[in-house]
Amino acid sequence: MRLTYGSVLVAGWALAAVACESSPPSAPIKAPFADAAVVDSAATALAAAVNTPALRSLAALGRYMTLGAPAAAPLSGSARAACGIAATRDEATLPPASAAAYPDSLKGRILVFEVDSARYQTIADSGGPSDGVRYLLTALDQFGNVTDSLGYAGWLDLHDLSAAGAPMMHGQLEAGTTLNTDYTAAPTGSQSSWWMRLDGQVTGAPATPYAFHDSATGAGAVTTVVLQLASPDSGIAATLVASHLMLDFADSRDTFDFRFARGPDTVAVTGGTFTYCFYPSTNVSIAIDGVPFAAGSGLGGAPPTLARADSLPLTTAQSDALLALIDLRALLFSWQSSIATPARLMLGP
Repeated sequence: MRLTYGSVLVAGWALAAVACESSPPSAPIKAPFADAAVVDSAATALAAAVNTPALRSLAALGRYMTLGAPAAAPLSGSARAACGIAATRDEATLPPASAAAYPDSLKGRILVFEVDSARYQTIADSGGPSDGVRYLLTALDQFGNVTDSLGYAGWLDLHDLSAAGAPMMHGQLEAGTTLNTDYTAAPTGSQSSWWMRLDGQVTGAPATPYAFHDSATGAGAVTTVVLQLASPDSGIAATLVASHLMLDFADSRDTFDFRFARGPDTVAVTGGTFTYCFYPSTNVSIAIDGVPFAAGSGLGGAPPTLARADSLPLTTAQSDALLALIDLRALLFSWQSSIATPARLMLGP
């Protein structure tokens, strides 16, 4: 039988169609992320250590922990009663801010946040650290608001280690008998342009210590964190390089490069978040041991929808672990920014 040009062409199309339909899928990724459950457990434990009620309160109230304030009105009797501390003076007039040290007149005091006046005021002249002050941390409600009715989530003791015009503080964040974060902070510059070294330890449950070192900077509306964290007890090693740019009250831009190692896997989470009118949009890329593994995006604060790079489905364990790391990245940045704020306020304008 003689084949015409048209029959050959049709046959070619048919063969091409069969070839396309039977073509093999993308090659599986060489890094299968087999220990996802281990990574998930480790990330969740660290997240709990840096997201305690006391730390969430510090994130909300740290900007009020200034060394200077106008003369304060007498603290209300209800606030005194809530603290269970008998104040020894009716008024608290904090001395002018100093870039060098806490003045002696302030040392030893316990201060409480007064919601009505939106400032910290003295509730007791003694009971705080002899070389610094104690800030009580008001518990937040479910919406993150400060309210007197919920009592206190803990306190932050700030010990003044400043000398010869070089500000330095030792911070101890506690809740009851539990010491959560113990660190030193050495800021330089001004409140509008600063650099700070933070070194210390955060303790999770059950009594798991995580040592950290951070080089944080601020320039105008940009805050950058370069964090190293490790725990030999849990086998964790992590680094975070992240920046937050505040464009205006409702708009911001974040970029991040987060590396988390536990067991045989090193997971890299990179990407950014753009927030417009309080509505965030996040894009992330994930690599395991340097091999692209997954990517995704999310809107409105919802967890990103992730898909593997080789088009194979994510297992539940893999999805849980990656989402836990994405959440942990944000918590670590908030934690470091929160503990740095009181030290930054030691600087001049």
